Amino acid sequence: EPTRLKAVKEQITIRVKGFGWKEAAHAWSKGGTAYDSLELMKHFVDVILPMEAKLGVPSEPNFKLQDNTTKYALGTDSGLSVENVALNTKSVEELKAEAMMERARREREGETDRDANLQSTITMPNIDDTLVGFSIEYCFAYLDDDGGEYYAWIDGVVEKI
Repeated sequence: EPTRLKAVKEQITIRVKGFGWKEAAHAWSKGGTAYDSLELMKHFVDVILPMEAKLGVPSEPNFKLQDNTTKYALGTDSGLSVENVALNTKSVEELKAEAMMERARREREGETDRDANLQSTITMPNIDDTLVGFSIEYCFAYLDDDGGEYYAWIDGVVEKI
């Protein structure tokens, strides 16, 4: 359960914070009782996946920089005080450029694939020897010890048909 819970929370957080989809948010607990992975997965499947199908994955990250222009005055200054120093020294454009360079690096090294969501789910390839050697991912449904269902993406290479 802890691994499944962590995974589904991570997927929800990616959409809420990374994509900026505040309406996809779901509380982790209510009234002092934590939601389990099945409850959060239901929200993910029923709310977030349809939202993602409708909106698509954003082409660039959601940037919201903190405004550090406010000066706070509590007590007296010490030798450790920082004056006239911007904590976010990079502009949004610089951060976006760095993010795009990092995305390109990850794609070159095979860590990510921004076009994975564009793959057709309607057209199925021919099931023959031409698939041997292809890398694939498949989402399997498993039953846990309590009889609950959970999903896990498994990747591999087609060895034979």
